[in-house]
Amino acid sequence: MRLFFDGLCEPKNPGGVACYGYVVYLESPSGRKKLVEDSGVAAEPGPDSTNNVAEYAGLIKGLEWVRTNADDRELEIIGDSTLVIRHLTGEYKVRAPRLVPLYRKACSLLNELKWTARWVRREENTVADELSLKAYREYSMKKYGKVPPTMRQTGAIE
Repeated sequence: MRLFFDGLCEPKNPGGVACYGYVVYLESPSGRKKLVEDSGVAAEPGPDSTNNVAEYAGLIKGLEWVRTNADDRELEIIGDSTLVIRHLTGEYKVRAPRLVPLYRKACSLLNELKWTARWVRREENTVADELSLKAYREYSMKKYGKVPPTMRQTGAIE
């Protein structure tokens, strides 16, 4: 199985709306089958709302689905967050106090799974990326009646 995850914090980071998306595929010699996709809000606007919180939320929600619904215990985790992937692989220590409990939750969900983690460019993570943007658009429309421009749209980030 492959779990693709993503997160964003818009229209500003930190302090915006933290949203996540994930998709799980079953890979086989006959092709790829989508098992599930989901998205949502990881944190309302506030000081603890960041893109890293959102990225972890996508990972955790995806891992919760895998643990609950999948018999296959081999998993490749794929994301475009260098920080989260390097936390998982042990290349980076988790230093930010708001991320420590999220990291621990992800690690507890990884127990009893055979897993690997791999970083990819955003262009290789388009489904999870679009799901996190969908959650942002839905939240904004419900809360504000409009969708503020994203940092990508304003040129604040690439």
